Amino acid sequence: MKGVRRGDFVGRLWSKVDRRDDGCWLWTGNTDKDGYGMMHVVASTPSGATTKRAHRLVYEAEVGPIPNGMQLDHLCKVRCCVNPAHLEPVTPKENVHRSGTMGNKWNAGKPGLRGESNGHAKLTGDQVDHIRVCLSTRILTQPQIGFLFGVHPSTISAIAIGRTWSNAS
Repeated sequence: MKGVRRGDFVGRLWSKVDRRDDGCWLWTGNTDKDGYGMMHVVASTPSGATTKRAHRLVYEAEVGPIPNGMQLDHLCKVRCCVNPAHLEPVTPKENVHRSGTMGNKWNAGKPGLRGESNGHAKLTGDQVDHIRVCLSTRILTQPQIGFLFGVHPSTISAIAIGRTWSNAS
């Protein structure tokens, strides 16, 4: 991190983390289109800067280097969570397997494959149950709930009106 003192970087990193009572540490800074936290960092690149995923930065700051060839699996399935206790280094193959996207090109759009069985599902049935609880309390807005679960607010709206996940308990 040439040109930036480590303390400045670490302070900036932690200023964007909200440690929740449920154990998730939510990234409050910028996110990419998939809901993963992103942070601009100084690096040894020709431009002198790059953007990295926040969960990887926090993991490396708290645990150490991510082994070569490994990815971090979000055990909590919340993409904006950066809690190292919720992250596990796994092979890319295992990460895809755990995400439930194996066989997407065969499963997607076939009748009868609803909820978690659908290869495009971004949420689990348990997460949808939690979303419904959040919706019923009216404490959080749909965009806030979407942020917590790493999905677009329109996904939360579709759950709220029963257009999607109507088969979940």
